[in-house]
Amino acid sequence: MAVIVLPQATPGAAGVEITPVTLTATDTFTFRNSGRTRLVIRHGTPASVAVDNAVTVITPGKAAPNLAIADYARPIPAGKVVVIAGLENNVFGDGALVSFTAAGTDVATMTAYALD
Repeated sequence: MAVIVLPQATPGAAGVEITPVTLTATDTFTFRNSGRTRLVIRHGTPASVAVDNAVTVITPGKAAPNLAIADYARPIPAGKVVVIAGLENNVFGDGALVSFTAAGTDVATMTAYALD
């Protein structure tokens, strides 16, 4: 299992091109989070095909010293682009890094990148 850093761009930056990373079910993906960063995930399977894919954003933060916060699981519907925002550093990131994993029947059709 590898840790893969997502490409990241700032919207409106002239001449910036971003190549999304293809997701896998065996790796962990990370990106730098400013608190304004959005995770963009595209599910490339046509919407007419019923599939069960999701990403899980890992939450190392705690609500109290001995009270863990549950990870955030988000379904990714076929044929859709999902934007996940509002990832507070104190909940979703170890410092300024956020990690997530992907799972489902056709994960290889999903791509992701981060926008700050």
